[in-house]
Amino acid sequence: MAGVGTYAEIREATRHRDGRWDLLVVGTGRFVLLEVDAAAEPYLVGEVEPLPDDVGDPAAAARLVERVGARFVDYLRELQPREGELGLCSTRFRQMLNESDGWNVAKRLLSKGEPPSNTFTWLRKQGRLDLTMEFYVVDEKYRTIFTDDDRAVARFRLDRGD
Repeated sequence: MAGVGTYAEIREATRHRDGRWDLLVVGTGRFVLLEVDAAAEPYLVGEVEPLPDDVGDPAAAARLVERVGARFVDYLRELQPREGELGLCSTRFRQMLNESDGWNVAKRLLSKGEPPSNTFTWLRKQGRLDLTMEFYVVDEKYRTIFTDDDRAVARFRLDRGD
């Protein structure tokens, strides 16, 4: 058994007819396992102590954030060839990615008061929200590069289409 673990916050829970559950969780912090009560039923029970997350070297942290941002751009670019399969060509979006980095493109497209793009609306009608930038903005992998407001706008659009 590992001596360090992760606190998990349940974000979504889906119960299946057979009693099983699918959970979407997000790690919210780490802990050190101090003691385990193996006799507890039906699950192991442990005593834990929070383990602070030290950012460490700010320059190294900045480089990691830059890498995450670059990966986000890669995902956005990866969407492009798949669009053609649906008969969609978002020339303006591709042009924006070439002129700026994906993070700034996302920030511009998520500006409050701005309506969703025509491409977003078209993809919603096609049932392909997985090809939208908003889909990736709410992905936990990119939590560090977007604000709560950015994610709220993206989530609102994904849920309601506005």
